[in-house]
Amino acid sequence: MFGNAIDQWLRVVDPLPDPSAFLTSGERAVVDECLSAAEATVSNSDPEMFELLEQYDKDISARTVADPRGQAATEASNACVRDLGFPSGDANQFHNEIFDQGAAVVDRFQNGELSRDDAIAQLHEIGSREDEMAPRLEECIVDMVAVQREIRYEFELELLSERGEEIRAAVESILADQETR
Repeated sequence: MFGNAIDQWLRVVDPLPDPSAFLTSGERAVVDECLSAAEATVSNSDPEMFELLEQYDKDISARTVADPRGQAATEASNACVRDLGFPSGDANQFHNEIFDQGAAVVDRFQNGELSRDDAIAQLHEIGSREDEMAPRLEECIVDMVAVQREIRYEFELELLSERGEEIRAAVESILADQETR
């Protein structure tokens, strides 16, 4: 969850080669065909079903957040994060700070204020701080995430017991429609 914010900035300063450059024209054609088929399948699916599933997901998410067990786990997680020096108690605060520091280095590199080597060195330094703190933050949130997953699973089972046949029929209809194309 944490520990990769700087990696994306390093790719801006020191980009990886485009993987498609290593494909033959035949391989590229197969990839393009697969992507087109996948896009057509998704775009031609029943939008009402996706909206219904999205609404179920939103409802389950809201119930999960509101559940007293989840709230208690969140508060324990926030207290742990505050103990690490982040007054907001928000584990994402650290990620945002690291991301912003990396963005500032990349901006200075792109504006010609830093050489490529200096930018890479500074990004690695920021990344070292990120690598040091990330496991400690993850320890703060691991129990909260487990509790939230357990609560969400309960609500998903409840939904399936109440509306499972409706959801199954809609999915089977979409699949049958796609097979006839």
